[in-house]
Amino acid sequence: SMRRLGFLALVARVVAAATTNATPRRGGATPRYVIVGETGAGKSTLGNALLGRREFVVGDDFDAVTTETRCAANARFELCDTPGFNDAGRADDALAAAILGSCANASAGIIYVHNARSPRLSRAARKALRLLFDG
Repeated sequence: SMRRLGFLALVARVVAAATTNATPRRGGATPRYVIVGETGAGKSTLGNALLGRREFVVGDDFDAVTTETRCAANARFELCDTPGFNDAGRADDALAAAILGSCANASAGIIYVHNARSPRLSRAARKALRLLFDG
């Protein structure tokens, strides 16, 4: 919808402003952000908006489309789109390992995407966030 696209454009402007002067890390490497969140939260859509082009496949419903981590870059930063926390097609341990592996490579930060229509975090999201931030 137009409202959703307007919000994504605003988020893209905020991230672009924050990364305009992003300094290369690790010997000149492009700053890398990893996008995480539940299946259907809008991770791929946000990644496309931030990159300014359609790079990640976007689904029309809440079924998982992203089955493995995929990265793409623009002139200022690199984004990695990850599978959703509650992807019904994958075992929790395998999914957690995939997401943790991706986040270990986040040189600039982790972007958490949450569906604002869902006021609470699912059990899978809480578990994954604990693994990411509590170790």
